Amino acid sequence: MGRPVRVALSAVLLVGLAGQVTLVRAYNPPVDSASGITVRIEGPSEVDGNMAFPVTLIVENSRSDPIKGLMRIGLIDGFSADPPGPFPIEVAGKQTLRKEVQVRPGDRVFNAHYPVHVWAVFDLSGATVELHPILIFEMKNLPRKNLPQWTWGPITVPLRGQLALEEIPIRRAVMQVFGQTAETLPTGWRGSHSEHRGSLDVGTRALGGVSRKGLVIHPPWFEGKTGTALVEYPLNLPKVQPIKLRFFLGMQPEGQSDGVTFRVRVAKEDAPQGEFGTVVFERHTATKEWEEHEVDLSQFAGQTIRLQFESHPGPKNNTGWDSSFWAEPTLVVAEEGASSGETPESKRTVQLGTVQLNGHPVRYEVVLGPRGLLDADVRVRFNDKEVSFRGFEITVLDSRIDRPRSALALVRVETQLGPNLS
Repeated sequence: MGRPVRVALSAVLLVGLAGQVTLVRAYNPPVDSASGITVRIEGPSEVDGNMAFPVTLIVENSRSDPIKGLMRIGLIDGFSADPPGPFPIEVAGKQTLRKEVQVRPGDRVFNAHYPVHVWAVFDLSGATVELHPILIFEMKNLPRKNLPQWTWGPITVPLRGQLALEEIPIRRAVMQVFGQTAETLPTGWRGSHSEHRGSLDVGTRALGGVSRKGLVIHPPWFEGKTGTALVEYPLNLPKVQPIKLRFFLGMQPEGQSDGVTFRVRVAKEDAPQGEFGTVVFERHTATKEWEEHEVDLSQFAGQTIRLQFESHPGPKNNTGWDSSFWAEPTLVVAEEGASSGETPESKRTVQLGTVQLNGHPVRYEVVLGPRGLLDADVRVRFNDKEVSFRGFEITVLDSRIDRPRSALALVRVETQLGPNLS
């Protein structure tokens, strides 16, 4: 079996080798061809306002024999397709198939460029052909959203635990076009800069089949205004050790980026706006798989700092395809050798009551966990059988408080029982 062929192109590429996988990709014009099969996307280059719009998926079979396969759509940032697919494909020889779908914007859409991915897979007598056209369109004239107003000020980091930084809205983006003064954007800002198109978002991205949530940063790039971008958090670190920063790095899977230089910086909290802090971590990579890293911040224990995450285009200042991901940035405080968190109340069994079913007692009980009801076992017992589930999913300000890794700290757990419970 030959080696797979993976090519990014903007023209038609014909590849056909028996017994191997052929994979090609194309965007604007969004057309891919291989082995006598062409897949194209018809859709707008610009979308005015936050409205649904039609996209037509076209499969052309120039072969004499029929083809069968499967086609699916990929969208980002809350965009959705109706119908969502995947769609089975069956096209007779010398015929064309057309399939129209409606693409609907999500809640967090900005005046920026977005992709419509289409993956089509065909089995040609043992040879698999995968085609991947990409339509790029621009959202324009979207109304400004009334986002919550957050005041810039130090966040008190708990004495122990895992603080999920990407879920904290008190952050600032700093954009610097090379040769110009750095610009500090308002607290909580997310979007694409109107002049140089540098951007910041918080979202979920998938690399290597694994999805993670985090910061999505693209440095300035539009009309020759290349530069660097960072996101900073004001943090009041506790006077305890160790304090570790853990995160995953990655790049967008599409395109041919020469990589991004990822830097973690620390600046004094009262440093002038736009000041880039001291580098405590640096790595240049174009990885399309998640890389896990850890930085020791114990030297800053007891200080108030600005923790900065920078995405720099690298030594060549080439910003092509430089959409970079800082996934799951987490401050881990005083967790080395930490206890399980069990208290006298945890593992306590609380009997909720008993009912009769066909003359047999059915018992309801809760076994409290270290985080109270958040990680409790809720059980139903009937004779020698048991059905149970663990904990309750609770979200406050878009952060899950039932998870140890959260933007919200669990301060304490109190157990209060009614008069008929024990």
